[in-house]
Amino acid sequence: QIVGWDGFPLVAWLSDEFAVPSTIANDCDAATLAESTLGAGRSRKIVFYVTVGTGIGGGLVVDGRLHGEGRPAASEIGHLRPGLQAVSAHHTVESLASGRGIAESARRELDQASTRDRKDLLLRCDQDPQQLTARLLGEAAEDENQFAIAVLAAAMNIVGWAVAQMITLLAPEIVVVGGGVSLLGERLFFDPLRDAVRKYSFPPLDGSFEIVPAALGEDSVVYGACLLAKKHANTTTQY
Repeated sequence: QIVGWDGFPLVAWLSDEFAVPSTIANDCDAATLAESTLGAGRSRKIVFYVTVGTGIGGGLVVDGRLHGEGRPAASEIGHLRPGLQAVSAHHTVESLASGRGIAESARRELDQASTRDRKDLLLRCDQDPQQLTARLLGEAAEDENQFAIAVLAAAMNIVGWAVAQMITLLAPEIVVVGGGVSLLGERLFFDPLRDAVRKYSFPPLDGSFEIVPAALGEDSVVYGACLLAKKHANTTTQY
């Protein structure tokens, strides 16, 4: 939520200001619609989309329709709480395995790194651990920094656990994954993610789904917004 915007009639304001029909949607839902219609999930009946970046979000399309329209939230995979001890609304998959969560974990555990790995990371962030980011950890991992590799692997295990829960419940044909952290690539992101999904998902579903990178990249939300604009051209429905 953005402070000060609660209750503001944004759809009506946009319609009045620009004299066109308007609608509003969650950015991840827009990306989900785009990937299922134009991208990696095209021609599939059940598509689950996950974005792993600054935060972690999800969306579900079934037979071309976004699931959860009209509901306060739906498919929010990042807000699953890993484990029965996760009783706080702040102890979530997103808090642990988003780009921010990965960086925070690395800062918290940096003293446990080997001298070589710690020096390497401090050099990359100008000796200020607060400047450590998931991107810097990815670059260090590419250069075989074992601490960075371990931090990323732990995060991918958490994301894989979350994706496995959605697969077990929803049985999608394809899981499309986007977001900045996914740009770490096959070795550091997708391979450990798929391994974790296999470990945690319902065995009878093995082989019934794919986990693939988003095809539309950073533009998926824009494409989704265009699709929603077309769909709602004759309405001003907010959802």
